[in-house]
Formats: sequence, structure tokens, C-alpha cells
Amino acid sequence: MIYAHVVNHVEELRDTMKDFEINSSVNIDEILTKATAKAECRMKENVEKFLAAEHPESASPIEIEIQVLEGYAAQAILRTAEKENADLIVMSSRTHGAIGQLLGSTTNKVMHHGKFPVLVIPYYD
Repeated sequence: MIYAHVVNHVEELRDTMKDFEINSSVNIDEILTKATAKAECRMKENVEKFLAAEHPESASPIEIEIQVLEGYAAQAILRTAEKENADLIVMSSRTHGAIGQLLGSTTNKVMHHGKFPVLVIPYYD
């Protein structure tokens, strides 16, 4: 099982800064490294909490691989699913108001542009 999170594509920001000749002391590579490390840490905590709740007295029957991907979310998810021969993509989607659930754009793109079954789990703040 792969637990993935996508960090936004920073190449665009780098290119935009260059295009507009913005001289900045911002180190985009450093920002990406910090964002990736923070995401990995948070994901490991989530996995540990989940496994402790689901398998409190024994080892987990599944191995969970954590991957932090860089790029456009839907593309990165579909590319990884293709590379890993995924059987199923499980995603959360935020709910929007009392009107009902609307799929987020990333979830929608993954569902409509991929060849993989997608299970959508509602996410409530």
C-alpha cells in the first residue's frame, strides 16, 4: 500500500520569478525540502496513529510505503498509480456546505482522466 501526498509544483514559481526578473533571496529548493520533510513527518504520524488504533496488540498485516510526490496533484497521483500498477486509488474529498458533496478538482481529474477505480471518502473539517 502506498500513502502519497503531493507537494505543489515549484518549477512554475521558479520560472515565474525568472521570467519577471524577480531577484529574491527565497530558496525554492529549500522550501521544497522543508515541505517534503514536514509532509513525511505528518504522514508517518498518521500511519502510526492508524496502525495503533487498528492493530493495538500485533504487527500490521500490511506494509505502508510513504511517498511525497512533487508536481500537479492529479498528474502525480495518476503517474504513480500507473508506475505502481495500482488496483485502487483511495482519495478524500472535502464537502462543501449543506447542499451536499462536491468533488474537489483533484479528485475529479483523477476519476475522469485515469484508468483506475477510485474510492472517494468524504473529508469533514
